[in-house]
Amino acid sequence: AQVGRITTKVHQPLGFLTLSVVSNGQLSALCNALGLNGWGTNNMLIARIQKNLGKLLEDDTRIRREGIQALTEDEVEEATAERALSMQAD
Repeated sequence: AQVGRITTKVHQPLGFLTLSVVSNGQLSALCNALGLNGWGTNNMLIARIQKNLGKLLEDDTRIRREGIQALTEDEVEEATAERALSMQAD
């Protein structure tokens, strides 16, 4: 984090996403897309998003370490849903 700005490292190719310049409506929509409560002040929504992204980062690190093969189908479905992704079976 940088002094005076709330930043969250999202993913290395994307760099940093500065949430402090995003509107309340956009923060709310991002929360909703991530399955989080989208109601609150900007600071509340930013804290919620940062906490969620931190958990996802930890989960991604564990998945990379253990391998995707170690996940059950239910765990893969849960991981994709937590990341606002859809999973379609062929």
